[in-house]
Amino acid sequence: MADVETLDVMAVGVGNVGMEAASADRLTNLAHELGYGAVNLVTLNRYPEKVIENKIFMDSLSDASISIAAESANDDYWKRHEPDLVLVTTPSGIGAESYRYMEQFFGSNSNHDAVIVTAEKGAVTEFWEQLEPHVDKDLGIAATVGGGTQLLRAAREQVHGGDISRIDLVVNGTLGAAMELFEQGTASPEVARHMTALGYAEPGATDINGIFDGELGDIVKKAQIFYNYVLAEGTDYVRAGDIETPVLSAGDMTKLMTDESQRRMVVTFVKEGESFNKHDDSPAYVESDLPGGWKLRIAFIDPNDDPVLKSRLELPGVDAGFVIRAGKGGKDGVFSHTGPGAGPRPTARAMHADAYRLLGQKLSK
Repeated sequence: MADVETLDVMAVGVGNVGMEAASADRLTNLAHELGYGAVNLVTLNRYPEKVIENKIFMDSLSDASISIAAESANDDYWKRHEPDLVLVTTPSGIGAESYRYMEQFFGSNSNHDAVIVTAEKGAVTEFWEQLEPHVDKDLGIAATVGGGTQLLRAAREQVHGGDISRIDLVVNGTLGAAMELFEQGTASPEVARHMTALGYAEPGATDINGIFDGELGDIVKKAQIFYNYVLAEGTDYVRAGDIETPVLSAGDMTKLMTDESQRRMVVTFVKEGESFNKHDDSPAYVESDLPGGWKLRIAFIDPNDDPVLKSRLELPGVDAGFVIRAGKGGKDGVFSHTGPGAGPRPTARAMHADAYRLLGQKLSK
């Protein structure tokens, strides 16, 4: 039971995911589960007046146990507030700025004892070496890969201590949902409208080409985070720029929109001695050599071409997951984990699971 009455929360970046993560229901439930009686919420945004003017967001904070203030992220906010929990849901394209928010609570001169939970991938990829010592101590990153699946921790538990030969990941629900719509004959403009209306697309993307380009950059960030969290040994980390970013040609896009195969964007790690069974017609195909004898493939493939993937990784819509094979060719076992992927609600659930675990650790000390 917490020995303080109020859970002080700071929400940095109040977009679709941020509004869900900072909703009254989620925050009050989290507070009550941890033994707090009320919540004090401060939102930080480049344009705080837009937060206050957002009727949907403000209506969600009508609970009497919630108090709210909005401030400019350009102010010296960290000098005035001592939050227990910081929710960082800034766009992935401003990694350096997002890291500066986090650094105020992790820096050597900081007197804060906050838990930070983020869905933001830019800072975690660009500043992994600085942030890694805090991961799973006072920094939660489960929502950065796989949305609501919390697959990072599940994968690490399976990998550690095992002779893993191959890992296949589906970690971009937006592309999965788009491919499913293409298979149903939906035209690309309608697919693009659907993705943006549901908040699945990266910020700023509107047409189908922009959406796919943004998601391919997102895939690279997720592959880097997955490797560093699950597979890296010692400090042999993958750094920003080490993984080649896939590119879709006009012909590739046409193939994805008209091909009758059930292609999905799959990220595959194989250990030295294993192969990818490369198909030359796979759109957006790239390979990268990684530390520790690992190779990485990113490509749109048809999981039906692999009996293991067909039975274990045939995921609907925005779902995400992984298949891990132990021993050469999976002779020592095949392990899988799936769950809800893209979207504000699954992502916010993963953030709050991190917050509950890390705040609970602090309260138990």
